[in-house]
Amino acid sequence: MTTYPSVRALIDFMDWADDQEFPTTGCDGLAEPVNEPGSELYRFVEIGEDADDVTIRGHAYYDIDVRREVCY
Repeated sequence: MTTYPSVRALIDFMDWADDQEFPTTGCDGLAEPVNEPGSELYRFVEIGEDADDVTIRGHAYYDIDVRREVCY
């Protein structure tokens, strides 16, 4: 478990958000509000020191991911 206070604060927020539903509307703001689970509204990626030490939470913004490569 991460012990950095700033990361712990984010994890506590995500734990709270995952248990909530939030009203959302379309981009134009004209659509009827729809309740979305909190996990659908964020994406958190934490990268550790090892190549397989990656934590991903949330289901929004699938284009945010980890890519590690060696270039020369």
